[in-house]
Amino acid sequence: MRTTIEKPDPLLREVKAIAAKRGTSVRMIVIESLETCLNRRPSTFELRDASFGKGPAISNDAINDAIDASRETIFPG
Repeated sequence: MRTTIEKPDPLLREVKAIAAKRGTSVRMIVIESLETCLNRRPSTFELRDASFGKGPAISNDAINDAIDASRETIFPG
């Protein structure tokens, strides 16, 4: 299927240079780029449990209060 895509001139120059370097066409670079983008799975990040021991659970509010108190000590007023 044919379609028209408006793109910045510097981007097209870069795509043309890549195509020439690879010995392929701009069309194939665009197709490969679109396929790569569409097939990319969002990366997931899972924070490992780095807790130490079985101490009491601390709420987010308690942590925020402690941070605020330390800031007040460092930056009074």
